[in-house]
Order: sequence, then C-alpha cells, then structure tokens
Amino acid sequence: MLAALAGLLLVSPFIYLPDWFLIPALTAVGITLLIARTYWAYSQPMDPKAEQAQLRQRIVNGLKSKND
Repeated sequence: MLAALAGLLLVSPFIYLPDWFLIPALTAVGITLLIARTYWAYSQPMDPKAEQAQLRQRIVNGLKSKND
C-alpha cells in the first residue's frame, strides 16, 4: 500500500483531479483504513487475562460462557 502511495505521489503532478474530488477521496481512504484496522484488531490473539475478564463479565451479566 505504501508503494502504491509512493508511486501515486511520483506521478501526481501529471494527473489532474477536480477540486470536488478531494473530500470523497479522503472519505473513501479513511473508511478503508478504518475497516482494515478493525479486521487487524480482530485478527490479533486476545490476551488470556482479558479473555478471562470478559468471561467473568459475561457470568456477572447472567450470560453463559462459550464453553458451557
């Protein structure tokens, strides 16, 4: 992704984009980065202490744990 951005910056003086295109383009890039960060966060393994705390909170709230 960084290589694509660097390539775009190199050829950007030769590309004409209308002024109104900036806001939708930045919005699309921001949404894409937000989705990528969310998927990255979910793909990381959960800390065992945090997982235990989450199971305890489920029990306190009256929900059954995943293992039951």
